[in-house]
Amino acid sequence: MSDTEDDKLPVITFCEDDGRGKVKKAQIESKFRPCDNVRFRDAQKNEQEGRCKVTSVPTTGKCTLENQNGKPVNGGASIKEEELIMD
Repeated sequence: MSDTEDDKLPVITFCEDDGRGKVKKAQIESKFRPCDNVRFRDAQKNEQEGRCKVTSVPTTGKCTLENQNGKPVNGGASIKEEELIMD
């Protein structure tokens, strides 16, 4: 091998630890952030609410919403992101 080919090879570094391999869990992020405008489709009623605003993202994949009057949507319960459409 020439010197230029050696420069292209990856460098592998071993960390000082217990010697066991580790796989870190992938960080999954929510699609929506507080203050995003969305539309909520209530699957139980098969109705679409008007414009709503995301008030919080308590867990990944779920949001709480408020309507245009500032009142909580769905009684303030968390709503799955799959039921939301970006407005």
